Amino acid sequence: MKRSLAALGVLLVGVLGLLSGCEYVMPMINQPPKAYISSVTPAEAFQGDAIRFSGYGTDVDGQVVAYKWRSDRDGQLSTAKEFEMSSLSVGNHAIYFMVQDNNDTWSAEARADVKVKAGTSAPARINAFTASTLTIFEGESVTLTWNVSDADSVSIDQGIGAVSPVGFVEVTPGVTTTYRLTAAGGGSTATASVIITVQEPVLDIVFFNADPEEVASGGFSTLTWKTIGATEVRLLPYFGAVEREGSKQINLTGEGAHVFTLVATDGDETLTAEVEIESYLAMPTHRTVTVDTVLSESGYVRSTGAPW
Repeated sequence: MKRSLAALGVLLVGVLGLLSGCEYVMPMINQPPKAYISSVTPAEAFQGDAIRFSGYGTDVDGQVVAYKWRSDRDGQLSTAKEFEMSSLSVGNHAIYFMVQDNNDTWSAEARADVKVKAGTSAPARINAFTASTLTIFEGESVTLTWNVSDADSVSIDQGIGAVSPVGFVEVTPGVTTTYRLTAAGGGSTATASVIITVQEPVLDIVFFNADPEEVASGGFSTLTWKTIGATEVRLLPYFGAVEREGSKQINLTGEGAHVFTLVATDGDETLTAEVEIESYLAMPTHRTVTVDTVLSESGYVRSTGAPW
């Protein structure tokens, strides 16, 4: 309403001026600025790549004081004349740019287009998958070690499950077993395997020792042993059934040889081993006795020192 009255006032003044023969200059109406996009480069990029935006504006009756960029997919982008960003979402973007003049008037929008494609990731890669040894006897353990890169997930079968990209684990397979490492990432899957061979145990007494082999009566000696492939192990004469590998301390008294026997069997075969420990009597403590002689008239000496 105020603008209509103002326009009417100007018109009346103009008419009166003409009637009075005076010259009158109509005031200038603000012209909106114009926006131009200099460049949006590159026009096609992968997700995460940097894209640079550049634009400018002109105004015939003033100056450009503000800028505004937006995407039809991602919304407001920037209020700078030029800027760079790497966070545009995947897809086709219509990019709009507008400027504002010093009379608060915004220009029409200029448009450019940019395409953001899904990024390509490096495929999962298994750098190493090894075992500390490939052959063991039943009951023994082995360490698996691996190193994987560019993987979103890493796992090992045989009940181990998800693991970190770099690591190790100790396993004790009861039979020959294949362990498979699987790494997934970058739209691909990589696998690697190691085979742990579990050999049939061969019955053996690896060692059977006594330390020390000579002790004073009342002293101690330690028996130690290790067997392989035994289903039953006995230590005679005192202990009976024992573990396949272990130690026992014994107390020996008296003087003479003490024989101990280790018996190992797998049900089909039996092996024995013996150790002998010598015990001895310790020598008595030496004492020195001094006797003072006292001579009586008879010339005899009593042990008490009293005269006869």
